[in-house]
Amino acid sequence: MLYTIAFVYLHLSLSYAQGPERREDVVILEQIESHLTQLDSLLFKQRGVIIQTNQYKGADIESAPHFDVDRLVERQKKTYNAKNGLSFQASYNNQMGLEVVDYSDEETIYPYRNRYQLALNWDIINSSIIGRKPAHKIFELEGLQSLYSLQKQQQQISKGSRALQSNNHWDAVMSFIHQQRIDLLNDILLLKKHLYNSRRILYGDVAEVQKEIFKAQRSYTNRDSLPTSTTQLIDLESYLSRLPMDTLGLFDKYIDTNFDLKQYPVEQQILELNKKSFSYIKQMKISAFTKLQYFGGGTLVGYSGKFNIGLSASFPLSWEHKRRKQSINYQIKVSELEHTYAQESAIIQYKKQVEILSQIDNQLKQEVSILRSIAPNITNYRAMYKKNIISVENLLFEYDAYMAVLMDIYSTIKERELLIEGLTN
Repeated sequence: MLYTIAFVYLHLSLSYAQGPERREDVVILEQIESHLTQLDSLLFKQRGVIIQTNQYKGADIESAPHFDVDRLVERQKKTYNAKNGLSFQASYNNQMGLEVVDYSDEETIYPYRNRYQLALNWDIINSSIIGRKPAHKIFELEGLQSLYSLQKQQQQISKGSRALQSNNHWDAVMSFIHQQRIDLLNDILLLKKHLYNSRRILYGDVAEVQKEIFKAQRSYTNRDSLPTSTTQLIDLESYLSRLPMDTLGLFDKYIDTNFDLKQYPVEQQILELNKKSFSYIKQMKISAFTKLQYFGGGTLVGYSGKFNIGLSASFPLSWEHKRRKQSINYQIKVSELEHTYAQESAIIQYKKQVEILSQIDNQLKQEVSILRSIAPNITNYRAMYKKNIISVENLLFEYDAYMAVLMDIYSTIKERELLIEGLTN
């Protein structure tokens, strides 16, 4: 009888002693359960997809100042057309001495004291009539060179802007995931402290979690671009389905938007046109002229002036034009060689980037595969340890592993998106 009374008394005593502790267990479990429900909604029940980097649009390369370049070329053409080769000459000559005789005339000698002369000359070879078409073509090609240079600068600005947007965007997403993991570790720390206070674990277990929190806080310190509360993670399955890229189409775009490569053919065309300008005819000087002369103080009765028209031509005896052509031929060959090397360098660089992209894609697939292997553990442990405060930490550590891998995945996605930004406009 006494034994029965003692047993009942001990049982009631233990129940009373453990009552407050169990109530605290329930409170801790409910708090953790509430947080895990929110975390599940974020990780497994996504209602939307965050804006991705390839949706960012920089300045359109085609919006480069075509109009200003076109105006420049048009002005250059008009300036060249105004080159008519005409020149006007006026002169006055006074002969001093007793014998006033002009020996300058080739056929007749005229005596006079003063001579007034007006002349109009036309240098046909140096006028715009000769060579207008190739000159206009050179202006157009030089304008195209200027346009390519402007487009290259605009492209660099656009790429830099998009890369900065993309970098900030993914930093914000990673900051969000990181903060969720810190919150989860704080839940684990809360659980550990409760178990320690109830003398169910040693303090070393609490210290280990604290160290993990400090380590996580140091590992990611970017707080400049924290997202809003509406931030949601991307649909990884959808993202993985778009991993295979059209590398051939991307290569065509990569080459087509390489403005350094575009400069070489234009430069070669300009050299070819310049080479044609160094012909023997271009070195000649052919001029037509009209000359009006008036004589004052002459001794010849009835003679006061004369009017002349004529044509003059000079032929150079040097072969400078041939030397210049040879020099331009070498310039063209050097430009062609530079173009070839630049193309090969661009192709090699592209292949390296595509190879890196392929490695990143494989790494991303492996990380997602690890993530998929953790998800069933979370589901199973959630059912097993839902109300077991001693074992629920196993569930929390699975969540922590999931968040750590998710952080790695978004770090890989960020690297991939930035690489793609560098290969496109």
